[in-house]
Amino acid sequence: MPPFLGGRSTGNQRIERFWGSLRQTVCEFWRNYFREMRSSGELDQLNPIDIQCIRLCFLSVIKYQLMVFQSTWNVHRIRAQRHCQVSGIPSVLYHQPQVYGYEDRSLPLSCNIGILQEIIDEYSLEYPLYGCENDFLDILEEITGVDKHAFTLPTNVREAHELYVSLKECLNGYRI
Repeated sequence: MPPFLGGRSTGNQRIERFWGSLRQTVCEFWRNYFREMRSSGELDQLNPIDIQCIRLCFLSVIKYQLMVFQSTWNVHRIRAQRHCQVSGIPSVLYHQPQVYGYEDRSLPLSCNIGILQEIIDEYSLEYPLYGCENDFLDILEEITGVDKHAFTLPTNVREAHELYVSLKECLNGYRI
């Protein structure tokens, strides 16, 4: 069997539609937002403090927008098409395929959850708190007097931007 398939790529239409929707709904906004911050001089992408501030201030808002996009995408209806037999709502197709006349093709795990957890512990890196380096969070803890595990994260773009500007003023002159 060859390492690729030749012919028309009708099967890519759905994933291309997904990426197009994601780009239009979430990515374009953030790309333009951060581009504007760079061109106005608010953000220096070569400055580690700026990058850490961006992560702390905006990551929770971006994650929330991605979660909303995911939830919306997973409940949209996929229409039946000539080249593809699958139609329905993605979350229902995944969790209850029998509703649409399909069968659950998932396989049982060949090991128990304990073994999987051991593999995760052995081979995974812990995601940094708020996506930031510990040194940066330690500096913030020192400046604000607030435990780094108790920071209140922004819930919208305006709050994130205000926090970013405030942090940049407080951290002026610090190095990490």
